Amino acid sequence: MIGSRALALALTLTTASTGFAAPEPAPDPPPPTLVAPAPPLAVEVDPAHYRMVLAGNIVIGVGGLSLVAMLVGLGLRSDAQTRRRALGVAILRDPDAIAVQDRRLAAGTTLSIAGGAAAGALFVAGISLVALGYSRERKRRATLTSPSQLAPMLDRERVGLSWLVRF
Repeated sequence: MIGSRALALALTLTTASTGFAAPEPAPDPPPPTLVAPAPPLAVEVDPAHYRMVLAGNIVIGVGGLSLVAMLVGLGLRSDAQTRRRALGVAILRDPDAIAVQDRRLAAGTTLSIAGGAAAGALFVAGISLVALGYSRERKRRATLTSPSQLAPMLDRERVGLSWLVRF
């Protein structure tokens, strides 16, 4: 143990007199910097496609109102039918009240059939407009990102350019 202390002291005195010092540890490397990817280019929406999707959404909303009209007609018809049955089994029948309920029954039936048919047609038309507007916009954006590509072509037997055009 004494020998190792003497060796350490001799090494310290030698490095101090010669000016040669033990190498210092390398500094820690700087932390890596995070580089955010460039934001994608903003592509404007074509106004025609936007209007088509907007019109489709409005038509779907009107179809929802038609569905509400159908439900009101079904409620009116159900109420008129219940009252008509009650008047039909009464001891003292009132023909005027029965006629009123018959008219309400016919009006409820007409309203429910018209509302249901209109709702179905408007939903189909609105969904078609929305789907067509989105589809056209997607195709338009695909052509904007790569309308045509010009690429060099290098092979053992030939050298040239390849041109790909999308429609």
